[in-house]
Amino acid sequence: MSIPFENFSIHCGEWNTVDLQIIYEKIVRNRRGGWCCENNLLFSWVLREMGYKYTTLGSREFRTILNDFSPVDSHLINLVEIEGKPYIADVSFGSSYQIWYPLEMISGKDQEQLPGIFRLMNDGDTWRLEKTGRKPLVQNEAFANSVLVDKRLTKPIFSFVLTPRGIDHFLTTSEYLQTSPESLFTQKSICSLQTPTGFRALIGWTYSEVTFNPEENTDIFEMRDVADSEIETILKEKFNIVLTNKLMPGKIKVRPPGIFRLLNDSDTWTLEKTGRKPLAQNEAFASSVLFNKRPVKPIFSFVLTPRGIDHFLTTSEYLQTSPESLFTQKSICSLQTPTGFRALIGWTYSEVTFNPEENTDIFEMRNVADNLTRICKKNSQGLHVKVFLKERNGSAGILQEDRVQRGV
Repeated sequence: MSIPFENFSIHCGEWNTVDLQIIYEKIVRNRRGGWCCENNLLFSWVLREMGYKYTTLGSREFRTILNDFSPVDSHLINLVEIEGKPYIADVSFGSSYQIWYPLEMISGKDQEQLPGIFRLMNDGDTWRLEKTGRKPLVQNEAFANSVLVDKRLTKPIFSFVLTPRGIDHFLTTSEYLQTSPESLFTQKSICSLQTPTGFRALIGWTYSEVTFNPEENTDIFEMRDVADSEIETILKEKFNIVLTNKLMPGKIKVRPPGIFRLLNDSDTWTLEKTGRKPLAQNEAFASSVLFNKRPVKPIFSFVLTPRGIDHFLTTSEYLQTSPESLFTQKSICSLQTPTGFRALIGWTYSEVTFNPEENTDIFEMRNVADNLTRICKKNSQGLHVKVFLKERNGSAGILQEDRVQRGV
């Protein structure tokens, strides 16, 4: 299959339509891909032009988060008559659940293809499609537990009934999938292309090349995160796609702070972190004590003895009153962001960006005035916070939270 499954229009400021002429222009003339309402609608036109009898059906995709099928039709498929027998044809599901050949409408029959064994099951008026796959072998350990790797050997894909559907049946679903914040398609960009030996995928900022290996009952996953600067090249070289508008692969590229590790020694556990090299953009802070330059640092230790809240009363009082307590020496404020964190420690304000691709953390740091100072930033939830600082007893303290306004 040379036409990718993709939802780039949603992330390029465009709009997916169910108009066949517009779909033809986009996919055939402009060499793009599409999602099910585009690819399968275009395929139904091809079937008609070739003289096949077909019926457009609506199906309900299996939602892992619900552990059930979608409550409404969310995926367009075609029922095709081939040599007098009915078959299900679907050219736009993508990834490892894409069928490569039409499936004969026989309940319970194993229909083996390179991606795995597909099976149609009938229960009264309802049919469902499921697939039995193989064990995934992830070559990059950082992705061993990725949500993009489905480890279930048998998985439901979609269910359907044989009621014919016109294209208008999918208008509400199409709008919902392109606009709802709960839609998978609005959360990140998705592109998948079947290859002779498996498939390629770019989901958000994660690029995968998967090789089906039926001889050893495995699927081999080569996965890595890509930088924004690589996306245009990957789309052109791996998917033969050139976009007119700039692609925003997702809402925000979430970056991990490092590698955390729990270690056990008899009754005691220790949490430690392996981080990255800190890069201070302001040379005046290159030797700041706010930098932790140790690549591996213990964080805390603990035992599994249950504690009541009263256990912490003495500690709470000490941390708030002792001159040896870090908390009495200076004010501390830290906020995690999807790409790192922000901090105001005493009079030093920092914005830190985690950069795992280059094994660095980028620190933007500056001192703020100790008289009346205002810092106005926008956090990841779209929360605008104005914080006023004023010298208080020789230390910078939060004087007043002026206003909190939610927004996008």
